Order: sequence, then C-alpha cells, then structure tokens
Amino acid sequence: MADIGDDQTSEPDVAGPGIAAWTVFRPVATLMIVVAVAVFGYISYRQLPVSLMPELSYPTLTVRTELLGAAPQEVEENVTRPIEEIVRTVEGVVGLESTSRAGQSDVVLRFVWNTDMDYAMQKVRERVELVPLPQEAETPLILRYDPALDPIMRLGLWGDADLTELRRLAEDDVQRSLEKVDGLAMVRVRGGEEEVVRVDLDPGRMAFLGVTTADVAQRLASENVNLAGGALAEGDITYLVRTLNAFQNVDEIRELIVAYPDGTPVRLGQIARVHRDVRDPEVITRMGEPGGVHDSVVIEIFKEADANLVEVSERVRDALYGSPSALASRATSLAEDRAARIADQARLVAEGAGGVAFGRPTVRAEIIEQRLPPGVKVDILSDQSIFIQNSIDEVVSTALWGGLFAILVLVLFLRNIWSTVIIAIAIPLSVVSAFGALRLAGVSLNVMSLGGIALGVGMLVDNSIVVLESIFRCREEGDSAVGAALRGTREVAGAVVASTLTTIAVFFPIVFVEGIAGQIFGDLALAVVFALLASLAVALFFVPMLASRPPVAVIDAQSAWTALGLLRPLQSLAAFVEDGRAWKSGLSASAGAGRALRTVLTPLVVAFLIVRVAAMFVLEIVVARVIAALAAAVIAIVMVALRALRFVASRVSKVLFAVFDVAWNRVVDAYPPVLRGAMRIPVLIVGVAIGAFSWSAWQFENLGTELLPAMHQGEFTVRIAMPVGTRLQETSEAIRRLETDLAGVADIERFATTVGVERTDLQASDEGEHTARIAIRLARTDDPEGAERRAMARVRNAASRLAGATTEIDRPELFTLQTPLEVHVFSDDLRLLRESSDAVAAQLSTIETLADVRNDLGRGFPEVQVTFDRDRLATFGLTARQVGEVIRDQVRGVEPTDIHEEEDSISIVVRTDPGEIPDVQ
Repeated sequence: MADIGDDQTSEPDVAGPGIAAWTVFRPVATLMIVVAVAVFGYISYRQLPVSLMPELSYPTLTVRTELLGAAPQEVEENVTRPIEEIVRTVEGVVGLESTSRAGQSDVVLRFVWNTDMDYAMQKVRERVELVPLPQEAETPLILRYDPALDPIMRLGLWGDADLTELRRLAEDDVQRSLEKVDGLAMVRVRGGEEEVVRVDLDPGRMAFLGVTTADVAQRLASENVNLAGGALAEGDITYLVRTLNAFQNVDEIRELIVAYPDGTPVRLGQIARVHRDVRDPEVITRMGEPGGVHDSVVIEIFKEADANLVEVSERVRDALYGSPSALASRATSLAEDRAARIADQARLVAEGAGGVAFGRPTVRAEIIEQRLPPGVKVDILSDQSIFIQNSIDEVVSTALWGGLFAILVLVLFLRNIWSTVIIAIAIPLSVVSAFGALRLAGVSLNVMSLGGIALGVGMLVDNSIVVLESIFRCREEGDSAVGAALRGTREVAGAVVASTLTTIAVFFPIVFVEGIAGQIFGDLALAVVFALLASLAVALFFVPMLASRPPVAVIDAQSAWTALGLLRPLQSLAAFVEDGRAWKSGLSASAGAGRALRTVLTPLVVAFLIVRVAAMFVLEIVVARVIAALAAAVIAIVMVALRALRFVASRVSKVLFAVFDVAWNRVVDAYPPVLRGAMRIPVLIVGVAIGAFSWSAWQFENLGTELLPAMHQGEFTVRIAMPVGTRLQETSEAIRRLETDLAGVADIERFATTVGVERTDLQASDEGEHTARIAIRLARTDDPEGAERRAMARVRNAASRLAGATTEIDRPELFTLQTPLEVHVFSDDLRLLRESSDAVAAQLSTIETLADVRNDLGRGFPEVQVTFDRDRLATFGLTARQVGEVIRDQVRGVEPTDIHEEEDSISIVVRTDPGEIPDVQ
C-alpha cells in the first residue's frame, strides 16, 4: 500500500472544498480542538460517579407507623386499615400492600413509572395526617425505597473487651471518626450491650404504699432537670442563672423521695432496686473466621446519594488503617505512639481514671486502628466497592483487549503503519469524547455504561476505516494527499452518516423505555450512542486531517543547525574535525536506515551539538570531549537499538503476514467454489436455513428468563428461623453451634452473624428473636462457583441439624424487590388463609427446581392474654384503659429520663422486677 501522506499540495485536486475542508486546511486549530476534547473527556472520566449498576428510582413509598406493645390484629384494625383507606385515593397509585406486625405497620404504595415521587410523597403525607390514629401511635414516617440505602460497608469491632466496652468504643470513637469522612451520610452501630440504669420496682411494696409505675416515672422526669434561669446584672457583670438538679450518679436516684404516705417520705430505694445494668438486647452480633467465633459490634456505613461509592470506601479504609504510603512513612512513629498509648492506658487503669472500665486513650492518632485499646480490632466484614471495582476493571480490561485486537486486525489487512496509527488514535479519542458526553448526561460509571463503551469499540473503527479506505482509493487514482482527503471524505460522508444513524436508531429508543429495564439498559444505550457520534465526528473531520499530513515530520539537520545559529561556530572548531567525520559517517548510516530513524536521531544530534558548543565556550576542552563522547555513545546505542528493533519487527511482521496470507488466501480460494456449489442446490440451502431457524426458535423457547443473571460475588446470606417464640438467647446458642461448624469450612473466609432483628428495621412479618442471618464471605479461589456450591451444601447440611429450624439461602442480587416466584393466596378468613397457604407451600416444596419455599404469613408469637372483669373494675372506679396502662408500664417499662456521664447519655428504665412479673395481679 502506498504512503497516503506523500506529495501533499496546498490545494485539492477536485472541485469543491468537501465536508472536511476546514480541518484539512487548519491542522493546528483542529489539533487544539481535539486536545481540548480529550482533556475534557479525561477530566469527565475522573469525575464520573462509580457504581455497580445504574441508579434506580423505584416508584414506591412506605408509610411506617409504630404502635408499641400492640398485637398484629390491633395494629391492623387501628392503624393499617385506616391508612389504607385514605392513601389508596392518592393520584398515581397502582398497587397497595401492607404488613401488620407486633408494634409496627407498613403500608407500601406502588405508583406508575415516571411519577414525580417528591410530589407523590407530599400528597401521601397530607393524606396520612388526616388519619385518626390511636393516641399511643407514633407519627407515621414516609419512607422512599432506594437500593442505595443499603450499607456500602460493614465493620466488625471485636477483641479483648466485653460487649459494653465494645459498644461504647464503637459509638464514641469509631462512629464519630467515620462520620467526618467526606461522602458518608450515616454510620450506625448494631449489637453489643448498651448501659442503662435500671429501676426494678417491687409491686408488693408499691401496692401497699399506693405508688404506681407512672408516679415513679413522672417523679424521676420532673427531678432530673437542668434549667436556664435567665440572667442577673450586678455592677458591671452579668451572671447567667442555671438550676442544676440533674442526677449525677445512681445514689441520687436511689435516695429520691417518690411518695409521702401518712407524712412519711418513701425513697425510691425502698420500693425498687436501682442499679447499673445493660439494656435487654434486640440483636446479638458475632463474627467468625477459621480461627474461631468472636462476639462483636457491627458498624454499618451508608454513603450520600451522589457520592462515588468506590472513593468513599477508599476513604473509609484510609481512616481505618491509613493509606499504604502513609503507613509506610509512619510505621516507626506509629509503633512508638502505640507503645506510649499502652503505657498511658495502664497508668489510667491503675489510677482508676477515665470514668469507664477500659479507660479512654489519651494519645490520639489519625488512624482509627491505632487508637483502639490493646487487643481490640476492627475488620471489614463486607465492602461493596471491592466487587464493583473488580467488575469495572474486568469491563475496562475487556474493552482494552478488544481495541488491541481491532488494531491487530487492521495491521493484518491494511499493511500500512500510518493508516493503522490513524485508526488506533481514533478509537481512544472516540471513547474519551464519549466520557465527556456521559458526564453531561448524568450517567455514572457502571458495568452497563462501560459495557456500552466496550460494545461500541468494535463499531468505532468502522467509520474511520471506511473514510480512510476511500481516501486511499482517491490517492491511488492520482489525487494529492489533500485532494484525496477532501474527495475521499466527501464521497463516503453520506454513507457513513447513514450507517451510524441506523445503528443509533437501534439503541437510542432504549432510553425511552419505562420500568426497571429502561433504567438498567438506558446507560448502555447512551454510552453506545455517544461513542458512535464521537466516532462519526472523528472519522469525518480528524481522520482526513491526519490522512492529508505526512506520517512523520522530516527535519533537515543542516537547516535546523543554521536556524539555531550553530553552523558557523561548529565550522570554526578544529577540535571537532575527527568527531565531525565520525558524525558524518553516522548520519550517512542513519540515512540509509530510513526517514524514521533520521527523524528520531536528528533531535538527539541537535541536543548533542548544543551541549558541545556550550561546553567549548564555558568549560575546558577536556570536559567538552568527555561530554561529547558520552553523548556520542548514547546516540550510538539508541541508533543500534532502533535498528535492531526495526530488524526484529520486520522479521516478525514478515512471518506474521506470511502466515496470515496463507490462511486468508485459502479462505478466499475456497469461497468461490463453495458459493457456486450453493447456487447449484438452492433448495437444500434454503432447507438448511429454515431448519437452523426452526432449531434456534425451539432453543429460544427453552431459554430461561430473568432480568439479570445470578452474580457470583463470593458472598451469600443464610436466613435461619427457629420455632416462633424462641427466646433470643436460645436462638443465639443454637446458631453458635452452627457457627462452630462453619468455622471449619475451608471455602469460607469470614462470616458475620446477626441474631434477632431491631425494631427499626424493615423486616418480614415473622422475623424476631427466633430468626438469625449469617452473611458469609468466601475465600478467593479460581473456581468461585464451585466454592459457592460446596459452601452452600455444607451450610445446608449443618443447618439441618438444628431442631425445628428452617433455612433459606440468598445470593446478593441486584434490583430484586421480591422473590423470583410468588404465589398470592387471598381470603377474608385468617384461619382458612393459613391452612390454604400452608397447603400451597407444601405442594410447591415437592417441585425439584424450587428451593427455600417459604410461607410469608406470620406464625404469630406466644402471648399472655389478660381479660378484665368490667363489673369489678366499675366497683373500684377503674377503667380497662387505666389498668391496661399499669400492666404495660410494669411489663414493658418506661424510660422517663436519662443521666449524663461526660459525653455519654445513659437511659433510666423503670419497670417491675422481671422476677416478679408472673405474680402481677
């Protein structure tokens, strides 16, 4: 193939300027525009938010209302149904579901897609305010479901400290430090033991003295106050007046007078046991690894809506452990700091300082791990950014390999280095330009958008190849370089634009698809469209400019020397006669090596001569000769290396081209006979085509259908439910036996267990103290799917030994709001509904392809029912509500106030002594 850059002229050989005339005749301006676009695209790439999948906006709202202490039936009658009746009339609601559980009601509203959710939320809030709810009910919360609300990281704090100390350390140190990290929205602590002051009342003494739980709670709240009393002016000084009557310690609470029967003061310590204790846990958290199982506190980290998940996770890791460079530079100082902190820790404990059992370290370090007490560790239990970064790296790697193979194919077919270089420049330029458009469109960097870029890499070269081939054809027809660039581009511009728009017409409508599919694949479609538009612009404007220029800029050495004013000084230096002869022979040899070698060597020679001249006028002749010898040696080495590289490349390319030519010629030679044979038997060919189509259609019917394929992230979650009514501690002990088995599984790297569920969690109707979740992370392996299958089998086998327990295993799935298959059973009769749903679940369990069939209808919790004798209540002048509130306060307890110790707030819990509750009458 001839060099398309030779014999350029200043005017085209054809009439008409052509579509690329401006760029061809203004190469510098074109190059500056290209550089600006490339810089803008690269900056946009650095600023694109990173996520695993495109951001979704689910058109759902949840109205959550708490009615503490109420049974599910009461919640449904008094809260759920009134809310359902009034919110179902909100404009745009297409579906409504509700869940009533003990103490909590959730009403989920589904809206049509593209609904303005801010406006819908405001309308729902206005309607909910009109619902007549019970006085004991909390204010309803309007929650908007967002997958981004899931924690991006989970940390486990464990070590040589009890759960109370771990909980306090997590809240006072780790949580407060992480909340300062840029991009974090919330840090939540789960598990551990929270310290409280318990007031365990003696119901017998209270009944004898006529004191109720409400009286004690009201007395505690009214006495534990610090109030501002205004200001007093005395002379030139103004004093603030404060009344300081808050409780300072447990002894003050114990000595509080709560009643005066017959004029005799009754102190709280006489009718109650006041002591420091821990709150009854709602959840128990542990973490396990091959070394064993440890009690822990879990710290969940949530990012802001528009924050880059990968960058936020990296900042959190830096805050926890420090960046690698910081750790390397501060290793010695941190070791000394830790030794000093341990010494101060021992001194504080010995002196009883610090106000807490484990003492607070006085030496503060920037890295959280270095501030923890000796023996306490913080580990990352789960991190979404790892899988996201690995997925994105895989997509980027695939795109790069695709581009390299595309360039290799071009080399094999074009056999022209400059033409291949032009195409190789067009590919990354189109991709970088697409990043700028994606940034303007608000698209994040996810596997879908990167997949669109990777998909478009193969199509990006099409336009440039068509334009370049047309220019080459015009060049062979005798046009000059500029004329060939203009005419060749003009002749194929219409076809290139039409073919690009045809492809865009396939992808762009996906942007307007509604629902989950549109939100997921919209980023892919936009990425393909922007990449194709960028490639079209590159092919029509940038490629003609490069094709009209020579492949390399040839610089005449003598002209360059003359321009620099170095020719005359060189001629007057007799000391360089011998070196001049050597350079003459060297330059002759390089001239024989070709223009490319001269172009590379000429700047080096010029630099060498500049150094030599400067040395002649500044330094001694000996120093000049040394510098000249070194420069000559460097140039000689470079020249030899370039010649060797050219020799090797030419030999390798000849072998590669020869092998390719043999294979390609066989294909070309075989095609005409095959085509002629096919034309002789058209019936057979059509029959084969119809048969292939029919077989493909039959296979299509057997293909599975799902929104997204299962993703093996090396993690899965085990949900275990013991018989309803099982206490939290009993569930914990049963799960601990399972954890012991899991600690011995080789494929499991680490697992985190959560027994029970917090009242504030959005939970299934039958979750509670009898349920547990185990999040398992697998060890890295070359066969992740096999390791996952083995680990799941071991977990199922171990869980099957738990008496009365049911097990369900879930993989992390994207955008899954419901189970893959659901069967809805309707009935107004709760008993009949329970029987029917159990029968349906049992029948579905017999299907081999189904696993973990679960009936979502709650089993209900054991309860003690109290029925009042209304006649006797009337005799004593009591009402059912009054007596019910007394029972509620005695059993559940109340928290009227709290006390403060340094920066900690400790709640005061007033309730009947648990040992006396069965005797309450």
